[in-house]
Amino acid sequence: EDRLERMCDLKTEVIYILAFIDICEQKYDFSNLSKSEKLRYISTIYNSGFNWNMDQIKKFTERNLYPYGKSRRSKWNYSSIATGYYKMKTR
Repeated sequence: EDRLERMCDLKTEVIYILAFIDICEQKYDFSNLSKSEKLRYISTIYNSGFNWNMDQIKKFTERNLYPYGKSRRSKWNYSSIATGYYKMKTR
């Protein structure tokens, strides 16, 4: 129950996502990517896991794997959803 309460707390969610981004930046080299490309990669890693190299992640950024992954036919691209939302919020 305590874990559920923490998941519903905005402060905890922000700490979690910042930690996730920090882990991504330690594991992967995003130095040659634009902000938008970096967001595409990080959102893809969030959706697919840390088990991939940069070339594999790039391929995943171009595939419709949300919400079902490779196991079922998915209609959306998670990185496009994330970048679209970011662009909408930062206009």
